[in-house]
Amino acid sequence: MIWTISYLISFGLSYGYTKYFWDSDGVLNLPFAIFCLWLFGIMFLAVILLGGVIFKSSYGCLMFIGAFIVTLFLLNILPKLQKYNPIGLASKNMSLLAGDIIPKDLMAMAIVSIGIIILSIFTAIRVFNKKQI
Repeated sequence: MIWTISYLISFGLSYGYTKYFWDSDGVLNLPFAIFCLWLFGIMFLAVILLGGVIFKSSYGCLMFIGAFIVTLFLLNILPKLQKYNPIGLASKNMSLLAGDIIPKDLMAMAIVSIGIIILSIFTAIRVFNKKQI
């Protein structure tokens, strides 16, 4: 909830001053570009939650999320996996806004991200329920 509110405030302020100072009529696919970056952030938070439940220390959690992001970058090297790699939700925003790609090109990445979110949350719940408090 905090991520969503913070993201919307940040977007609103950035959009406001951009609209005020520059002509932004040539921006395409803005709502979907906003959604993609928001979804990547939610995925990031879900994986952080999973890392926090698995490891007892914040250092272990940071290493877990770092390993996750490095894995996504390494998987992005393989051309066949680029279509499904969620890292594209954060890295292809400008191409989407410029009209170089269309929202359909990022749908597979969004679906994989939603799957990772669901898997991370359910795994975190299962691991947490098995832990001794």
